[in-house]
Amino acid sequence: MLRTVTFVVAAIVALGASCFATGSAEDVKAQIQAAYDGQCKAAIAGDGAAFQTSFSPSFVATEVDGKQRSLSQALALVATPPAGWRLAECSFSIRGLTIDNQSATVRVTRRIRGTFTQGILTEPFTQVQDSNDTWTLAGAPQQMASMATAVRSTLGNNVVQRGTLSGSPPSTPKKGS
Repeated sequence: MLRTVTFVVAAIVALGASCFATGSAEDVKAQIQAAYDGQCKAAIAGDGAAFQTSFSPSFVATEVDGKQRSLSQALALVATPPAGWRLAECSFSIRGLTIDNQSATVRVTRRIRGTFTQGILTEPFTQVQDSNDTWTLAGAPQQMASMATAVRSTLGNNVVQRGTLSGSPPSTPKKGS
C-alpha cells in the first residue's frame, strides 16, 4: 500500500512539474513571439527606438555569409533604410524553442515583403530567412544573438540571394541530370 501511495505521489509531482515546465515554456514562447512581433511593427514604422527595446545592447547578428552586424548597424538600417527600399510586411514563425537556465535558443523563420523603387521602376521584394536566435530570460526576454542558417531573397521574379550557413547556395540539378 505504501509503495502504491509513494508511486501515486511521485506521479502527481512529476505530472505537476511537467505541466509547470510546459506552461513556462509556452509563456516564454509567447513572450518571445510578442517581442518578434514588436520588432516587425517597429521595423515597418522605421522606429529605431521601439525596434531596439527587445535587444540586448551586445546583440550580434551573423549573416549566412559570415558577416556580422551589431545592434547599432541593425538600428541604422531600420531608422534609415537604403534608398528605394520600403518594408510593407514582416512576420516571425517560431519553429522550436529550447530553454536552458536563463536563456533560450529559438529556431525561427522571418518573412519580409516590400518594394524596391529605382527611378520609375518599382519591383516587389521578399526575403525568407531561417535563424537560430539566442535570448536571455533574466527579466523581460532580450535577444542577444541571431545566426542565419538559410536565406532566400527575390526581387521581382529573380532570386537575388540564396544560401545556407556554409555560404554556398543549395545545389540545383543541371538540365539533363
